[in-house]
Amino acid sequence: MLEKGKALKAGGWPSIVGTYAFGVVGVAAVAKVIPLRIEIEQIVGATAAEYAWLIALLGVPAALFAGISGAVVDRVGPRAVLIASGLIGAFADALYWVAPSIGGFQAARLVEGVALVGIFSAGPALLMATTAGRHRIAAMTFWSTYTPTGFSLGLLLGGAFAGSASWRLTFAIHGCLMMLVASIALALPRLPPAPAGHAGALGRLRELAGAYRPSAAAALALVFFLVISVGFGTSTILPSYVARAHQVTLAQASRLIAGTNLSMIAGALIVALLLARGARPRLVMAGLAAGAIACGTALFWPGTSLRILAPVLCLWFLFMGGGPALLLAVLPRVAEPARRGAAAGLLSQASAIATFVNPPLWLALFTAGDWRPLAWLIAAIWVAGTVLLSALHAVNRPEAAAVLTAGS
Repeated sequence: MLEKGKALKAGGWPSIVGTYAFGVVGVAAVAKVIPLRIEIEQIVGATAAEYAWLIALLGVPAALFAGISGAVVDRVGPRAVLIASGLIGAFADALYWVAPSIGGFQAARLVEGVALVGIFSAGPALLMATTAGRHRIAAMTFWSTYTPTGFSLGLLLGGAFAGSASWRLTFAIHGCLMMLVASIALALPRLPPAPAGHAGALGRLRELAGAYRPSAAAALALVFFLVISVGFGTSTILPSYVARAHQVTLAQASRLIAGTNLSMIAGALIVALLLARGARPRLVMAGLAAGAIACGTALFWPGTSLRILAPVLCLWFLFMGGGPALLLAVLPRVAEPARRGAAAGLLSQASAIATFVNPPLWLALFTAGDWRPLAWLIAAIWVAGTVLLSALHAVNRPEAAAVLTAGS
């Protein structure tokens, strides 16, 4: 554990990496149960439907409360919320360790979802408050890469013990990682909470509800919802579609997609470089949209051969990694200094809702067997997101006029 009272420098890379570690360990919670399907079904006694529901349960707290949790971050400070989230996540892993039935696993999953609500609201809020200018662009785009990194970590954790009698060690190790990041958070910068505002209980409720009022941050959350929808929706069907279209096994298709998925990190880095050089967000978004539409069409076009599928997938994930990175990088321009947590919470909530509403739509289109509706849906979503982002003046005005001052 870090020495008490020795804080990391606000905005320094040790502080940024310490915050980023929360995102990585948080996303690992999503993927760690995927390799353990047989153990959860055969030993814990879950049905296939209950196992699928177990995966989805993690997003329920975020879908319901992420916007409100962001307002809580603004009131008590992101450091305190990160520490609490790490401890709650470790407690959830302890519940997994002792749970005798699928009911216990489902309860642990909901508790773990609460931890993730805090992480994905407090992490961006802390980065926005302690960085400025190009350094902030670098920090926010770096933060956006926690998804592929954390997902790979979760698969490695679960895969290391799958098929063995010690499969529950997955949860013990993940719990230790949660405790580790909680201890790191003790050294993260402590920020002053937002002004108390209304003193009464009704006033505090109004402040929490204010996270949902119409604003540039709410509009940006809608764009984020669209970008996550097309990314998560296609990921739901890509392994099965590749296996069906190219006559390969589902395992081969999954390995191909898992390997090319890491190009999302390159997409985030490219966006960071473009923004740091003064590129307008609407132009970057338009470029990402054009590339994603072209690659999405090529992915589902029956004439695409297996030989060129890997480079097409790499480019697809590159553009899909650039989208969230761009939106997180411009989030500080629309987030009021006193409501950064609420703004980050809205994006987290938009992402969680996207994970619920998209799988049925994309699976229905996949089952229908025609590739053209899939290509049209990808194009429609990207065009809608680009038009909406272009309409947000707070995002697209020159850098010098944007809200980029550090609020610590």
